[in-house]
Amino acid sequence: MKRILLADDNSELRTMMQEWLEDAGYHVDTAANGLEVLEQQTRMPADLVITDMCMPKVDGLETIVALRRQDPGIKIIAISGDDGDHGRNYLRAAESFGAVRSFAKPVRSGDLLAAVRELMGATVTES
Repeated sequence: MKRILLADDNSELRTMMQEWLEDAGYHVDTAANGLEVLEQQTRMPADLVITDMCMPKVDGLETIVALRRQDPGIKIIAISGDDGDHGRNYLRAAESFGAVRSFAKPVRSGDLLAAVRELMGATVTES
């Protein structure tokens, strides 16, 4: 089964996005910060990482750089609060450091699921 690792320090948003992805048939592990992402990715690599950019301990940019070092082919989606230029700059930086897609919050379920399907394939439920 294809696995997604979803990181966001906002537990409500993390739970909401996890439900969208699981309803679409993906296995989703979650993390509250970049340090947890890196630890989980080392133990059990995911096929796709969705990471918030502003998180405690290890932020999104550091997470993306470290993930790319571990696995240059890892698929990464970056998300960030839309607080004007700061949020847009974070997302541009995320893409320049290796995120293949980026979204400003609030992320729409259809947009996120379309990107995930494109990156991972439409058929997800496997026995």
